[in-house]
Amino acid sequence: MLTTITNKSGSRFAELDGLRALAIVPVILFHCDIAGILDGGFFGVDIFFTISGFIITAMLVHEIRTRGDFNFGDFYLRRLKRLVPPVLGLILLALLVTPMISQDAYARLRSDIWAALAYCSNWWQIHDKQSYFDDTPRILKHLWSLAVEEQFYFFWPPIAYLVLKRFGAKATGFFALLLACAGTAWMLYLYQLNPGDADHNRIYLGTDTHAMGLLLGAALACFWNPYARKGSASADRTGLRAGAVVALVGLGCMMQMMNDQAPKTYEGAFLLVPLLTAIVIYCLMNDAGFVVSRLLRRPVFQWIGLRSYSLYLVHGVVFVWMQLLGYKDFSDWRVFAAGIAIVAVLSEWMYRYVEMPSKRLDPGRFGAKRIAKATVAYTAVALAFFALAPTVAPDDKGGALQAAMPAPAPVPVAVAPLPQQGPAPAPEPDLPISGGQDILAIGDSVLLGASAHLARDIPGIRIDAAVGRQASSGLKVLKEGHGRKAPTVLLHLGTNGYIDEGQFRALLQALADRKSVLIVNFHAERRWTRPNNELIARLAGEFPNVHVVDWSAASASHPEYFVKDGIHLSTKGIAAFTSAIKVASGGSVIIAPTAPKKMLASNTFAKMQASRQAVDAFALPDSRQESAKPETAPAPPAHPATAIRPDEPAPRPPDAEATSPA
Repeated sequence: MLTTITNKSGSRFAELDGLRALAIVPVILFHCDIAGILDGGFFGVDIFFTISGFIITAMLVHEIRTRGDFNFGDFYLRRLKRLVPPVLGLILLALLVTPMISQDAYARLRSDIWAALAYCSNWWQIHDKQSYFDDTPRILKHLWSLAVEEQFYFFWPPIAYLVLKRFGAKATGFFALLLACAGTAWMLYLYQLNPGDADHNRIYLGTDTHAMGLLLGAALACFWNPYARKGSASADRTGLRAGAVVALVGLGCMMQMMNDQAPKTYEGAFLLVPLLTAIVIYCLMNDAGFVVSRLLRRPVFQWIGLRSYSLYLVHGVVFVWMQLLGYKDFSDWRVFAAGIAIVAVLSEWMYRYVEMPSKRLDPGRFGAKRIAKATVAYTAVALAFFALAPTVAPDDKGGALQAAMPAPAPVPVAVAPLPQQGPAPAPEPDLPISGGQDILAIGDSVLLGASAHLARDIPGIRIDAAVGRQASSGLKVLKEGHGRKAPTVLLHLGTNGYIDEGQFRALLQALADRKSVLIVNFHAERRWTRPNNELIARLAGEFPNVHVVDWSAASASHPEYFVKDGIHLSTKGIAAFTSAIKVASGGSVIIAPTAPKKMLASNTFAKMQASRQAVDAFALPDSRQESAKPETAPAPPAHPATAIRPDEPAPRPPDAEATSPA
């Protein structure tokens, strides 16, 4: 039997508040940056987009159906009351607290404020070359999504109104679907223009490329009227419930298994997430008796969902403050618990004393003309400040490495043999590696920081390294050409993000004709360090000319090798890093077949002593760098092979890995 379920609470749907809770939790956990936990938690923002597009368009369609017209003034006033006061409160709080924590972060905050006030943060971040996925501590970085939503609210209702009045609701729904597909195609096109880009900030932050969730939610509201829901007959409930479960499981799998560097993320995932979300909305709201629907109406989900806006605003600021204060390892339950507690308290305060009072505000007593003038003045001033704000140069993400050493000298291309410390043992005949006469090294800022020492110790090396380089750009860099074809290629790619297996395999296949490929693995307190090192170890076993230089193991118990960020190298670290590569590329013997295969090591104690002397010779005193030790030094990932470190006479067993956020 079909029953009509009318919405008796205006535009508030309890199931959607519960779904907001399911959206904000993965976003917060993603920003906790715990290895292996919801690497695709950023998709929670797209769930929010879908809910917002659905509600806004449902209100528009409902008002036109019941009244024959739509009051744009009331609509924009409600949006203004809902969105602006919490943002103003957040900015005020940030201006009060941030300068007491970090003057650098405060300077960045001041440069970002005007874009936040004008709801143009996404375009400002694109213009300023900021990256949403890097670890630069920017207080207002997460406000890009509010900018996308507000721009949608500004453009979509007038357009939808015209289409609705002329062609009807279904035509408007198809129009929204068309725009969503066009945005997805545009994102795919821009991604394929340069899939090896260091980051895909333009296509992630752009309103034109990331409004699919808002548009799919709008399409659902045009095809289905949530204000007059019909309870499903028992025969239909099974299908609805199965659809809801499958869609929720799909969303969970995408958040857990995907990441910002996976090509599939930009090849349709941002359309699939809102599609699955729309299925969840339709199925749950049409079956109030379903256990998932009842669960989302439980008090805990309602509490989180009703405060999701404040939670989103506050958590980004609190987590940046904690990062600046050194409390960034959220895998430590004490840091995690403290962070969540602070966010919950501040969010509750924001909800009670900013959100709710602004919602209850009756603008009628101020007069329509005053409200209109105030709105126009606010918009004009914010846009003017945004237009006139000075462009702040992008943060030098290699600043830490500059603190570790002077600017690298030009890398010579002359071919010269390595100086030998006594007679070098002959390599194993079945697994030879080339000497150091001609090496092409491709890497990121860590390699760039060591380039001067590498050039001095290995005169035949040619280095192509760049700050912020991703592993996805390796094949492109290789194909750009570097003069003669080097018999040995050294790779250090993966410090800045996840390595995509398909892209990295293609790079190794392109290097299959080289005599030797040396891959230096990673030491970094990042969620992707362990999976990247494991992937490198696995792929190394598939290519006979590929060998791994185990920098992760060599540096595991040496915090003095790193500056404060725990990634870039101190003076001692540069010397040890250079020594490890020198030993690996200078004809050292590979571990005998009885030992674990594929890890490079010195074959004699004399060779290791020479490496130790090299480290001591170059490790000049630097009290400033040596005092800036990371809180924890990650030990090597689970790996079937171990390298003899250049500064130790024998291998040591690996410790448990520690990770911390970007």
